[in-house]
Amino acid sequence: MSLRRAVFLSVLALSCLVAAAPVTRDGSTSKPGADVHIAFSGLICHVFDQAHPPRAVVMRGNEAMPHRATLYISQSAIASSDIFLTCEGGECTLDLTNVAMRFRSAGAPQIDQDGSFDRLVPHLRPVTNGEMAELRSDVFDEVPSPASPVSASFELPSGRMSAVAYGENGRYEPDFEQRGVRQFAREVFLDGHVASPTLLIRNAADTAMALT
Repeated sequence: MSLRRAVFLSVLALSCLVAAAPVTRDGSTSKPGADVHIAFSGLICHVFDQAHPPRAVVMRGNEAMPHRATLYISQSAIASSDIFLTCEGGECTLDLTNVAMRFRSAGAPQIDQDGSFDRLVPHLRPVTNGEMAELRSDVFDEVPSPASPVSASFELPSGRMSAVAYGENGRYEPDFEQRGVRQFAREVFLDGHVASPTLLIRNAADTAMALT
């Protein structure tokens, strides 16, 4: 028998499925911790830097097109929580504006060279001709501040990154890479394992919370 817990995070949209390790007949688990399947879609940047833990960040957007980060989770999937959640019809939500998230255990996702993530997800350094370097201090803040262009961040656990493409191709403008018409990622996935399924959440008011 295996226990499965699903955690859905929508950040335009970020979804995370956490499955506890299978339990054997003698009551022990085959592997401590939990398997995770995380799916990202929408306006999310994945930032990998040897000097910092890898993370996914949501850019704040502007008044005409704000990027709103919201956590969606099935009420039945919550074992315990320090967080005040708004719940209705069996689903709970939490506004993630100015919020940082991470699993209790750290990690380092792997990317296969010429794999689906490598091919489909724009690499911001060459795509923007290095302009994203100006945001480095904001991207790696422990918690996004209200004045930051980053509205939410998620420190990634270990796992393997992959992606699926949109049905139609497009162009990135300005096209510093000169790739022309290309495929873009519709969804990005991270499949891995965490030592603990507890999701730690901290907001700009320096309030630390946990969701298990």
